[in-house]
Amino acid sequence: MRKALLNIILIAFLIIYIAAGSLIILPKKTTDPVSVDVSDPVIHLDKGSYTVHIDYHSTNKDNETTCLVVSDSDPDAIYSSKVRLEPYYTGFDFDLEVLSPVDDAEFVIINNGGEEEINGITISRNNNVQLRAFIISWFVLIIISVIIMFRSWIRSNIKGIAVCLAAAAVVSLPLLVPALSHGHDFNFHAMRIESIAYELLNGQFPVRMSSLWIAGYGYPASIFYGDATLYLPAVLRIFGFSVNNALKLYILAVNIATATAAYACFSRIFKRFDVTVVTTILYCSSNFRFVDCFVRNTIGEITALIFLPLVALAMYRIYTDDIKSSRYYIDSLILAAGMSGLILTHIITTELTCAVLVIIVLFFIKKTFRKETLMCFIFAVFETLLFTASFTVPFFHYYLQIDTYVRARIANGFYGGIQKIGVSISDLFRFWGSWFGKGDLLTDRMSLTPGIMLMAALLASFVILIMRKGNYRILVLSAASVITLFLASSYFPWDLVNTLPLGNSICSIQFPWRFLGMSMILLTLLAGELLSLIPGSNKKAMIAIAATVAVTAVIISSVFLYYYKKEAVFTDYVDTHSLNIDSVAGSEYIMVGTNQDTLSFEPVIDSGEVEITERRGTTVKVRTVTDKAATVSIPVFAYPNYKTSTEVPVTHGENDMVTFEVSAGDNITTISYDAPFFYRIAEAVSILSVIGAVIICRRTKDISQQK
Repeated sequence: MRKALLNIILIAFLIIYIAAGSLIILPKKTTDPVSVDVSDPVIHLDKGSYTVHIDYHSTNKDNETTCLVVSDSDPDAIYSSKVRLEPYYTGFDFDLEVLSPVDDAEFVIINNGGEEEINGITISRNNNVQLRAFIISWFVLIIISVIIMFRSWIRSNIKGIAVCLAAAAVVSLPLLVPALSHGHDFNFHAMRIESIAYELLNGQFPVRMSSLWIAGYGYPASIFYGDATLYLPAVLRIFGFSVNNALKLYILAVNIATATAAYACFSRIFKRFDVTVVTTILYCSSNFRFVDCFVRNTIGEITALIFLPLVALAMYRIYTDDIKSSRYYIDSLILAAGMSGLILTHIITTELTCAVLVIIVLFFIKKTFRKETLMCFIFAVFETLLFTASFTVPFFHYYLQIDTYVRARIANGFYGGIQKIGVSISDLFRFWGSWFGKGDLLTDRMSLTPGIMLMAALLASFVILIMRKGNYRILVLSAASVITLFLASSYFPWDLVNTLPLGNSICSIQFPWRFLGMSMILLTLLAGELLSLIPGSNKKAMIAIAATVAVTAVIISSVFLYYYKKEAVFTDYVDTHSLNIDSVAGSEYIMVGTNQDTLSFEPVIDSGEVEITERRGTTVKVRTVTDKAATVSIPVFAYPNYKTSTEVPVTHGENDMVTFEVSAGDNITTISYDAPFFYRIAEAVSILSVIGAVIICRRTKDISQQK
């Protein structure tokens, strides 16, 4: 009773703390702005955090013009990054921090061609430092509260916790470098996070359409690309963390979550602490994870890798548990949870996982066609649909209703010719040299291998099978690993597949070497099965193997860190406008026919006058003055769900601009993004289904314990 009361008090305190702090600190408080002399933009700045507003006019459409705040006397005193003076803006705010007082803070305009006119600069203090202190203190209080509330459990599982933290630390060493590598997908994923933060501050939740992309035209990245986990770094941005630091903390959180998921799942698969330790380290320290985290910056893909061990656990249980057990159908919930995590983070990894599951199902074909097992898979599919309805309903609504470039590319064979960029045998066994490079070139290649330890496990399995000392699971995992490595390679006939019906849909994975992620989990499981052949009583052998794996993981991390500091292109982005908000990666979700090079960033009317009087997120207020009915187009893409306050239908204008009719007179029309009611129903279905699954698991556990 005392323990329960203490837990209630702690939870109540945390809720009150965050509620009170949010009311007091969260508003973006600033002091009165101070003007900066544009002709001599050198000023004194005291220590603290600031918001700068810059008014300008730019005609520089072809070259990047930037503004940077510097100090010649103390270059390290100002924490700032270059902000882009895009030609479609006339002004914006950006943040910087002064770490120690300077007398010569200077606003430097870096002109790379074109004409810029700086009309005014003002600077005011903000409360970013207080915001960060608040969220950090809240986080510390949560950790302390968790330790107090679960102290008995923590005490009994301290070894496992230590393993998880150590495994996460090994792969997180590059985060100690002050800056962050500007990997292949850095800008795209950073913009996804910025977009969520921006829309949350403008009252949209959950975020569906982001108005930040392309200077207000908007981009439905949140509808086509699951972003449930990105609310964490988005909240950090709201609470005053820089773009880089929010991303770094997110990568750290992903590494801890990956290690935790791996340890929790592998411990239930292998049921031996020593084997669990080794497999957790192997999975977390795979070369492919280092590349994903720091070379490619594929935030969606590294998040998806958290859930592969959960899918593996479900498959192990489905084929090994007693099919007559009352808990057998809980396995379908585990599989649904793992697949839902994949869908909500990375669709391509979901597709690859489904391909591997088909391979596994075929290997266990006799067990697959048991009535109970078939029902287990059917339930898993149904439960996955319920869990992910909040994402899949808007996704299919958009995918089927609008003709995007990604659909057109699939239909027109755009993804053909990917075979040549698959991995080679030399790539798989290249454990030395540079880790950096590209993934779509035959030269200057990044590291494309699961890593020396996982490949060693595959070679060891061949020896075991030749000696006839293995079991069927080793055979299946060895074969599945070889198949996925083959699929990742340039030897698999991807070009032939592209010519088959639905072949280009299959080839839309873009890079065959994405299958290395599948190889990574399969090879880890294979290593666990091989280690399970060693009797648990042979502690010396297992300690030696565990020590070797741990030391090798540290060496791999150290080698990567060396190349990371030597070859990575580092950026230290502070603010939204440090990013290229005009870039939408491959424009996959842009509507076919839209020409981004000829976009107009001003409203257009065919008769009379028009101006945008207010923009707030996805809501735009437009004033029109006309002596007759007129047609208006505004610089917003006409994706589904946009509505007008006059209830006049929104149509597609030139370059897919939001277009609508206005009546004669002096009128104000509000155009806003309004998610339809069936989106809300889908969200409710997801929430209720997750709650129901938790209740079922608890009740089933209680019944089994009573028996």
